[in-house]
Amino acid sequence: MTNDPIDVAVSGSQTYGGTPSFAGSDTPPPGTSVDTTGLSCTDITPSTTISPTLPTGTDTVLGPSCGGATLSGTNAADYAIVYTSAANDFAVNPAQVTVAVSGSQTYGGTPSFAGSAPPQTGITVNTSGVSCTGVGSSTISPTLSAGSDTLVASSCGGATLSGSTAGDYAIAYTSSANDFAVNPAPLTITASSPTSTYGSPPTVTALYSGFKNSDSGSSLSAQPICSTTAISSSPPTTYPSSCSGAADSNYTISYVAGAVTVNPAPLKITASSATMNQGATVPAITPIYSGFKNGESASSLSVQPVCSTTATSSSAPTPPTYPTSCSGAADPNYAISYVPGAVTVNDPPPPTPPTPPAPTHGYWLVGSDGGIFTFGSASFYGSTGSLKLQRPVVGITPTKDRGGYWLVASDGGTFAFGDAGFYGSVPGLGLNPAGSGLPHSLNAPIVGMVPAADGQGYFVVASDGGVFAFGPGASFAGSCPGIGGCSGPAVSVIPDSSGNGYWLFTATGNVYTFGDAPYLGTPGNVGSPVTSAVRTPDGKGYWVLVANGTVYGYGDAINYGSPGGQLGGPNPATAVFTTSDGGGYWVVSAAGAVEPYGDAPNDGGMAGTKLNGAIIAATGF
Repeated sequence: MTNDPIDVAVSGSQTYGGTPSFAGSDTPPPGTSVDTTGLSCTDITPSTTISPTLPTGTDTVLGPSCGGATLSGTNAADYAIVYTSAANDFAVNPAQVTVAVSGSQTYGGTPSFAGSAPPQTGITVNTSGVSCTGVGSSTISPTLSAGSDTLVASSCGGATLSGSTAGDYAIAYTSSANDFAVNPAPLTITASSPTSTYGSPPTVTALYSGFKNSDSGSSLSAQPICSTTAISSSPPTTYPSSCSGAADSNYTISYVAGAVTVNPAPLKITASSATMNQGATVPAITPIYSGFKNGESASSLSVQPVCSTTATSSSAPTPPTYPTSCSGAADPNYAISYVPGAVTVNDPPPPTPPTPPAPTHGYWLVGSDGGIFTFGSASFYGSTGSLKLQRPVVGITPTKDRGGYWLVASDGGTFAFGDAGFYGSVPGLGLNPAGSGLPHSLNAPIVGMVPAADGQGYFVVASDGGVFAFGPGASFAGSCPGIGGCSGPAVSVIPDSSGNGYWLFTATGNVYTFGDAPYLGTPGNVGSPVTSAVRTPDGKGYWVLVANGTVYGYGDAINYGSPGGQLGGPNPATAVFTTSDGGGYWVVSAAGAVEPYGDAPNDGGMAGTKLNGAIIAATGF
């Protein structure tokens, strides 16, 4: 009796140089099962023994050479196993050659790689062409930051195999932690070598060489600090410059020193020019300096200049002029140049006529156009009547010796005439006129001015009570904005006798004291606005004028009378000013009428005269 066959389809594989493994597939009939775990074959077609030396590729198992499968089950005895095969059912796979890769690059540069492989019999592994494209989650590029990374083995290639059995092997790349190093790039920082002059300290900057990837000085994690031993007082020569302190993980930083050259500073010495009368003593010619540094002066020079002129006391009147010159100065810190001057010789002056006795009283009236009108012994020193003013004139005040006066306009512009020294103005503080719409404008227009107690300066006051002090004798002691504001517009400010305080008067009849100024009284609201005020000569009292012409006296100010109630409307009283001894005063109206009281003499006025502008202020002695 012949057993029925059960077909077991066999297949297998092995790695070149290794041992084979086999599998079987079958469809057993009911009551039987096939165990193929022990399945093995010994040959491939046509009749080649399976061995480790089989070359890579596919072959066909020789079915009769197979065995090892077993049957079980109730009907197992009725069956016999028949082994079948199919074309190319046995594969010989290449053996792996492991190449361990590593690499490095300099920041901003190109990478280089190396590979190592264990020795293999019959083959040679060439790793000279190994390269990789990735580390971690990044692509290898010049922008990789300095540090260490791990190569992505699957991104590597380029190794080759040679030898009689090279075709039976395949290359597998492996990597290990931190096997790719990005080294810092060299960066050179050179300190600049500037040139400066004595007295002007040079600035040293960093010059870079070696940046990569469009980096710049701002890319550094820590900026360099550059300096030099040269300072503003360093004598002319060369001094080292250096940089230090820069840091960045992508760069290995080195430094190169520079050199600062300090040259002598230019110093110009100009021979003074002078004017003399024929027959007079020749004026001394002096040097005028321009260019000293570090607070130095002529006394700093190692050799002083000598100055002279060709003019003598008998020189004929010019033209031509007579040259002046200086020479001989020396100092290693300066490059000295000279500029000549000239002496002008005039004809001898005529005999000086006898000086007439000076009058002892007088006054000035000023119109809003800046025109000045003088009376008595008050001298005319000039006016702004011919000037095109931005704002009208609002005040006049004399110098202490009455040899000059100042005018002030509503924009704070100050004009000095005669022996009046210019101590400053509101526009000079960078302030624009009130209402001009320009930046930094006054909050309110200027309404008046008054001299400092010692004559060395003056105060101007704005209608909001703002006070501006100019000159060494004018000490700022406060203002209405500084105390939260004053009641009514300000019309006048008067310094007390101490020079450390002043009174501020408003149109509503109020007086505010600042500094040492004592409170002496105020008319309050009398139905006519205050327009002017003046202190007594000893500074212990003051008179207050209102628009209807009434005068009020406080402290030691005696009331000598007034045209009270006779002025106002289109012709208000605009100014009150005192005589030198305080024994009287004058009251002035907008039309130019002058009314004297007490011992004040009547030196005339402008009543009945057509004026270009109303009389807005007056002063006298």
